[in-house]
Amino acid sequence: MKKIPLWPALLAAAELSAAGGVKPAAFLWCEAPPELARLFGSAGLKPEKAGPGNTDAPVQFMSGRFDHAANAKRYVDAVRAGKTVFVGFRDLAPVHRDMAEFLPVTPWSVKSHTLRRGGKKLVGFPGSGYEKLPPLAISNIADLHVPGAPIENSLMRYLTPGYLKPLNITDFRVLLTTDAGVPALISARVGAARVYVCGGDLFDPVLAKSPGYPALMRRLLKEAAAPLAQPKARGNAAALQLEVPEFQPEVPAVTVKNPGTETVDAVLSFQLYNWEYGILNAASGAIALKPGESRVIRLAERGAFKGDSRVTESGSAPPWRRLRVGILTPDRSEVVRETERKILTASPLALQVIERDSGSRHEVVSDGDYDGNTAGRYVWPAGSSPKITVRVGNGYENLAPLAEVSDLQWPENPTAPGLNDRSLSRGNVRRNGEMQGAWAGKPAATQKLKLTWPFAVTVAGAGIEGYGPYRFEERLNPKYFTLGSGGRTFVIASPAEYVANGSDIYRHWRSAFAPETVRELTMSIDRLDPKLRQNVQINPTNSSMKELEVFGWPAGMPIEEFSGTLTVTASDLVSGKVTEVASQPVKLAPYSEQAFDFELPGRSAFGPVRYDIVLSAGGKTAARGQYDALFRPEGGAEIIDKSTFADYQPGLLCTPGWYNYNSFGLGMFDHTRGWGGPHDKIWALVHGLMETGPNNIDAPERMLTTDTRNSHYTNPWRSLPDGSYGWDLTLDCMFREMTEGRRKGQKSIHVGTSDRWNGIPVNNSFGWDTFDRFDRHLKKTGGEGLKGKTRRAISEEICTRYFRDWQEFLMREYAEKTLATKKKFEDAGISFSMETHGSFPLAGGELGDLLGETHLGVGTDLFWELRNQDLYWSLGTRFAIVAANPNLRSGLYKQWGWVNSESNATWFSNNSSVEPARRQWYNTYFTGRVDSEGRFLPYHVYGYSLQGGISTRFYAHEIKEYTRVFNFTRLIRPEKAAGYGFAVSWGATEKRIGRSGRRMGFGIYTSGNNEDQLEHRMGKLYEPLVKNGLPVGFVTSGHALAKWEGKNPLVLLDATDWPEAELANVRRLADGGAPVIGFGGDDASAAARKFWTEGAARTNVDGIELYVRRTASGAPVIWCPLNGTQLPGEKVGKLVDRIMELVGGRIQTASRLAVTPFLNNGALFLGLGSQADAASMETVQVVPESFDPALQGRKLAVIDLDRNVRLDAKPDRNGVYAFELPVSGSDGRMIMMIPEE
Repeated sequence: MKKIPLWPALLAAAELSAAGGVKPAAFLWCEAPPELARLFGSAGLKPEKAGPGNTDAPVQFMSGRFDHAANAKRYVDAVRAGKTVFVGFRDLAPVHRDMAEFLPVTPWSVKSHTLRRGGKKLVGFPGSGYEKLPPLAISNIADLHVPGAPIENSLMRYLTPGYLKPLNITDFRVLLTTDAGVPALISARVGAARVYVCGGDLFDPVLAKSPGYPALMRRLLKEAAAPLAQPKARGNAAALQLEVPEFQPEVPAVTVKNPGTETVDAVLSFQLYNWEYGILNAASGAIALKPGESRVIRLAERGAFKGDSRVTESGSAPPWRRLRVGILTPDRSEVVRETERKILTASPLALQVIERDSGSRHEVVSDGDYDGNTAGRYVWPAGSSPKITVRVGNGYENLAPLAEVSDLQWPENPTAPGLNDRSLSRGNVRRNGEMQGAWAGKPAATQKLKLTWPFAVTVAGAGIEGYGPYRFEERLNPKYFTLGSGGRTFVIASPAEYVANGSDIYRHWRSAFAPETVRELTMSIDRLDPKLRQNVQINPTNSSMKELEVFGWPAGMPIEEFSGTLTVTASDLVSGKVTEVASQPVKLAPYSEQAFDFELPGRSAFGPVRYDIVLSAGGKTAARGQYDALFRPEGGAEIIDKSTFADYQPGLLCTPGWYNYNSFGLGMFDHTRGWGGPHDKIWALVHGLMETGPNNIDAPERMLTTDTRNSHYTNPWRSLPDGSYGWDLTLDCMFREMTEGRRKGQKSIHVGTSDRWNGIPVNNSFGWDTFDRFDRHLKKTGGEGLKGKTRRAISEEICTRYFRDWQEFLMREYAEKTLATKKKFEDAGISFSMETHGSFPLAGGELGDLLGETHLGVGTDLFWELRNQDLYWSLGTRFAIVAANPNLRSGLYKQWGWVNSESNATWFSNNSSVEPARRQWYNTYFTGRVDSEGRFLPYHVYGYSLQGGISTRFYAHEIKEYTRVFNFTRLIRPEKAAGYGFAVSWGATEKRIGRSGRRMGFGIYTSGNNEDQLEHRMGKLYEPLVKNGLPVGFVTSGHALAKWEGKNPLVLLDATDWPEAELANVRRLADGGAPVIGFGGDDASAAARKFWTEGAARTNVDGIELYVRRTASGAPVIWCPLNGTQLPGEKVGKLVDRIMELVGGRIQTASRLAVTPFLNNGALFLGLGSQADAASMETVQVVPESFDPALQGRKLAVIDLDRNVRLDAKPDRNGVYAFELPVSGSDGRMIMMIPEE
């Protein structure tokens, strides 16, 4: 083979084939160059030729695609042979299943080229030994994650078997990350092998030229060359026994026993998770036990890959763990014994804080997803006095999760594990009872359940988390039942009285009884109605419980009487004042609890208060809790509950959008549900109301009434055979219903449109009806009309000659139809609005204004359509649509924790851990917009739609955090512009719309491919800037700037393409003192070029060219000739730092947290988002006056709102506040800076 001059590519690398038909060479034929020889030599390796026959090298590098069986086999063979293997994802594709099983990462993050993140700086992970390397950068890389990382928690909790790694894949180490903390190089033991996985190519040209590359490779090769210890292999490892206690209040430990007569060598491996399957540690170690020896081995709670041990995630606060532990053969090739345990780590004394009198569900959280026993209102009217109940228990912990559940009447019941899994949601993943968070039984007159513990427990109380009146589900709650064991009856409920608190979905029952020691507990339910049929968890059922709780303590763990004091103090975080609220003596017998009620003093002005509840004795704290409240003056803006929009709120979806209002479906309803059934789909087909693209073929299978082929293909924005519009068929029925029918007298209608009704699919309207209307339009407007004679020919003619005309015609027709509908209702005295679920029309200018008159829209669909597994890329592309037409009003999704597109598998009811869910909300729902009247308004105006449901496995601490963030988001809205505005030009976009093109959708698209579209172009610029810490607070358009008077810095997309009229708006603002930063442009006019370059100093930041000048007002005008696609990602961080240095809006964080700034009630809020997997103590430096001049010279209290603590932060002489902030993996954090009192 010919020698290749680029030496990094010759590092004994197995270049894998990109095509399955080409047999990959094991190694390249090449001579090792001197540079490589020195690297190998310093690592103790001897360089040699590598060829197809050389597969026995102890160190093997593999880089390329791994979707082919041959490439996967090469990796698996190397691992099984105990080699040291380096894997580089130079090309992204789905990893072959055989290889994925043996990888120390879950490969969803490398399955597609769209997941490549572009250039990044790389840094050593703290404590890895790589943190002192000289600078490193790479041109392209994909995210990597240690299995069980926060960003994949939704997969671990719902699809657990597919995401758990075998116990002989262990000892994870994060060696390199991006400068934002995303893992880039991970190592682990995989069986007998050592494996290093890089999210990019270790021979990437940019990486190879980095100053730190030689040192990196020397260190990696030195590790790789170090021989693994050759283990002894005495005895039979499978003979060892494992004991794992279910109750471990201190450090987790496991007992290993050798019952045999000879010494046994083995490896002990474990994986430790919190209850929600967030990974805490995965480690292993060699053990040798003599005959008859028993050894207790203490397990480290947190691995180094978790980051700073001072920072923990909210999911690890509950005293529950999941432990997998196993015995491996000495060479680690086989797991010979394995066990999994649920572990309780609680102390006997505990307290729970319950909010009382939370108000109606619409005052707290919409649609009843609020459980007052586990959550709180958080935002209170200023001057109000929250009321709480504090439950204090002594040996009164819920022990039910440690038991095994048996449904004695239906042994194979798939919902049985939901009875004691600690989850409280009514959510249903539509899996026929699988993966449910609640128990449900088959309809019967009686039910019988049994809990069996692996050890004796002393029980003294029980509780049921049941259902409220929502959809009459309270009928499912057991009302007549007994609880007992061994012939003893502890509870007789006849009937059980369920108590409400804050919701129509939740009800609670609770009862105490004399302590009893048992190994099992039986619940017998009777007097059920066998004729009752409801669809909850399973279909049908007539009895269900979200959770059965059994309170007590493990027998053999003595509980003593407690005497002490319960103290409540209030800390005003604005003034710093601390006040004692109450002090209450407490005496608790063993296995008991008491409840104490308190009314808390509120705050009369805006600001947070923390209430600390402490149980103490003898000067020592025995248990503590916290209640948080943010007091807010009445009258501020809030998210509008769309359920209050209108008297009548129908919804339209697929064919039911017609048959629910028209007679053609009568007699066929049993066959038509959800997105439609066979009868109504064939009706839509024969009436021409189907989606048809320009390349569709009239294939016979599309004419059959199947349950799949036509399910989502209807199109109500086409014409019926009589020429009427498909939309009008239903809307005319609604009009008659409101003027003549059962809705007569109601004065408002809000139509919710979803699948196939939520906006015209211009790309799928290529039918004869639309061809006819378009032909007449062309002739009417002076054209010659269509020339084609077949559907294929006409489609091609439109795409090559009338691309722009076609889009504008259909979008204008659509706008006029919806406006005509609005006028028709208004003429009858009925207000009309419509909502496009999950989509907005992409159109600016005069057409955009027309669309804005009717359209509300849930346009930030970050859930089902999370793009490229990237929150910030998704935001940039979605924000582009409202930036182009900032009169559009977006809605807030109520979804919580749908942060990973792989979660679509459980789309109807999933969630993740708190931290990434919170990040999604903080960096999404606090953005603003400047509309065409020059007003700053919140981007999100109303709520609360759902893309699916809210969680099946939803735990108490998650409900608490969800309702807290929800109510904060609902009531604390952006009131003034803060930070940078991101502006786009519709005039610049129109320059890219030609006569030909094929990329179409709901709106006006440009010619060219996906990368030429406005959404893509904005996403490509927004994402790197925001990921590197640029604090973007609002979006707007060039024409909206005509009436804007703000002085916030503005970032302009495609700056040299802006037409003169929009550029004049920018010039006026810059002359008035607003800093302006322009990026890129393809079609620089003389005027635009002059504006950006005349009188400007030409400079560069790390090789990125900049033109910088100042206007007479002193405002900087900065132009970077590169657009987002051209920016070298690894250099954007320095560029952002330079922009903030020149412009203001200054905030710096150690890990480049994403920043969403906003102002409310005179306070500056900073929504921060971490991209890192690991926890860290972040150093944050911010100049608050650069976000709001009104804060200049004011002494500010800096408050961590998520923990509700005041941070130690004082300004230096330059007005810079610096503080330390604990940030968990993938975390969202909210900081408040408010003038002190």
